[in-house]
Amino acid sequence: MQKAIDLQTNLTEQANHALQAARGRTLEVAGSASEEMRVVFESDDFSVSASGTDSRLGLRSIQDGRVGFVCTNSIDPAKIQAAVDESFQMGHLSPPSPHYSIAEATDTSDSEFSQQDGALLDMREHEIIGLAERVIEEARTDPRIRLDRVEVA
Repeated sequence: MQKAIDLQTNLTEQANHALQAARGRTLEVAGSASEEMRVVFESDDFSVSASGTDSRLGLRSIQDGRVGFVCTNSIDPAKIQAAVDESFQMGHLSPPSPHYSIAEATDTSDSEFSQQDGALLDMREHEIIGLAERVIEEARTDPRIRLDRVEVA
């Protein structure tokens, strides 16, 4: 569970940095963060094990009825600042519309983070490999099944 909290905390810090970089201009931030461990078997042979963390911010700006949008997966504050500026630059080039708006902010700080299973986040590499091996073993019991690739992430 701590991993999920850390991912969420880092994402919130990045989103707050983007909002500060907007310097009072209208900016909407949508973000997601994930941590992944991937194990791949090709046929019956172990092929790849990889892990990583990913963070993404979508930045939608509205200025004078003009909308701009940029995505970034950088956690570097200078690059987040550049993405915010780019969003406003893109908006400057878009046609104006009176229909563009951003919903009023609401406090969601006590909302639960429900898109995760804490047990999965705590699995170690050998456990994930074991899970993939069990899938392969189970598939072998049915002659109708032919496995080319098994991937567990």
